[in-house]
Amino acid sequence: MDLADALAGLDDRPWATLRHAYGSAEDVPAVLRALTAGDSEAAGQALHELYGNIWHQGTVYAATVEVVPFLARLAAGGCRSADVLVLLGSIAESEDEHEVAHGACRAAVAAQLPLLLPLLDDRDAQVRQATAWLAGHTDARDETWPALERRWAVEGEPVVRAELLAAMTRVDPGASADTATAALEPTGPAELRLAAVLARLDAGLPWTATCHDTLLSILPADDLVAERFDENQREPLQTAVDALLRRDTDEEREAAFGLLAAALALPEPEIRAEAVWAADHACMISRAAPGACSPSCSPSSTILRPRRVS
Repeated sequence: MDLADALAGLDDRPWATLRHAYGSAEDVPAVLRALTAGDSEAAGQALHELYGNIWHQGTVYAATVEVVPFLARLAAGGCRSADVLVLLGSIAESEDEHEVAHGACRAAVAAQLPLLLPLLDDRDAQVRQATAWLAGHTDARDETWPALERRWAVEGEPVVRAELLAAMTRVDPGASADTATAALEPTGPAELRLAAVLARLDAGLPWTATCHDTLLSILPADDLVAERFDENQREPLQTAVDALLRRDTDEEREAAFGLLAAALALPEPEIRAEAVWAADHACMISRAAPGACSPSCSPSSTILRPRRVS
């Protein structure tokens, strides 16, 4: 698709009457045109502006709905496809909606799936990964599941397979359960085994000895999610502990504390840093954690791992 065609009709939309994070959306056409400037500084700045105005710290707006079709056509036309697809996926993921009908932004992205799902076969692994991320947030099971399942059967890149598995779990947790369990195979790539552990947690499946052993075997795990798009899973050990504690059963509390104890006992400084960080988090959300994790929950424990700034 020619990029000029992708922006056809741009000036016909009522941008001046639409609102984004900073008021009137009349600046949007200029920003979208700047986005087509390839890999230039202007295009990068345009992408930054879109994250600031139509998806402001996770909030979406009436103007966001109108921007989505243009972004989808730009992505399909090869304009910073991976970056634009991640933005579209983030728009679909958002539940913080300001002066826009509930679900309207997600529905707008889902409406573009016939144009976007073919990008699961793109030659660029980042584009395939970003398309999987987007597909998993559209609440469009009938459209996305067959495409994700088909790509899963042929995809060879570990980080893309990890994103596909996460998307399949969001789209249909029950149907993806066997796939997630099979992905725990110990000879598989570490990125995929970690994704399988997290996918099983997301699907509400029981925590097993295999999950416990798999997660411990791939620590330190932070680097394995560095190229993933889910901000909520950037601390994998903490994510697992959090999920188990929030299930609020005696069995899974014990599983969380056992996982922490085992990780804290490992000698590598990087692993212990992740474990202390996860233990510190556990102490903030569980009254039982300080006794189970002491002395890792002491105030001084966090000096082993500075907080990240996103």
